[in-house]
Amino acid sequence: MNKNLSVEVSTKIANEVSARLSEINSELNINDIRNEFGSVVIKNLQNEINQHYAVVQRSNFDQQSVSNESEANSTNGSETNSGGSSTISSSSSSDSSGSSQRFANIISVIREQFTGVFDRVKGANNYSLDQMCAVVSVDILRLGMGVIGKDTIKGFYRGENIKSENLEKIGAWIDNTHLHRY
Repeated sequence: MNKNLSVEVSTKIANEVSARLSEINSELNINDIRNEFGSVVIKNLQNEINQHYAVVQRSNFDQQSVSNESEANSTNGSETNSGGSSTISSSSSSDSSGSSQRFANIISVIREQFTGVFDRVKGANNYSLDQMCAVVSVDILRLGMGVIGKDTIKGFYRGENIKSENLEKIGAWIDNTHLHRY
């Protein structure tokens, strides 16, 4: 009888310990899920912040370029002749070419920043050109900026012009990568 009682008590204790371990394991799994969900939410928020930061930074850069262009035009736009009167040397055609030039300057600055960051990441990871273009494409998608093909990225890297919407995507990638990788 003592043996049966001892077996029953041992079985009951083992069952209780097993049940308690299952409860603890379930609670730990729920905490893991909560932590994982929390980190996903945080990453999404970080991506949104990065997107907004990239847009603001591009806007600030554009405004600075416009300001610099205006200052350059105001100092070079009029000249004083020997009689003391001013002559305006700009015309509507030069205004439109100034706008084109300003846009070309912005593109060249973005391309220069892009190739610098692109080459650093590519070299640090020993990627081929195609692999690096694919990485940039996926990173841009993860930033929530939409899809951009690796051929478009490769073309921009090689000096080809791209649509302004893709230029914005590349700008966001530059800002995000520059802030978080190097």
